[in-house]
Amino acid sequence: MEPFDLQLRSPVVFGEGSFARLGELARWLSFSRTLIVADPGVVALGLVEQASAFLEQAGIQAYRFHEFGAN
Repeated sequence: MEPFDLQLRSPVVFGEGSFARLGELARWLSFSRTLIVADPGVVALGLVEQASAFLEQAGIQAYRFHEFGAN
């Protein structure tokens, strides 16, 4: 295998208020729609609902998938 450099476009965002920037960051990445995959526990915490709201406020269609069990 030949050596190569890989530069990922996805930033790592950390800190207070970062979750609320989800829609802004998704727009920056040129998303128009996205899939939110979460286990039932994350859904129960309300995080999927919040993420969907942040994305939809930014004009991004959010689809949810959480009908699965633990690995």
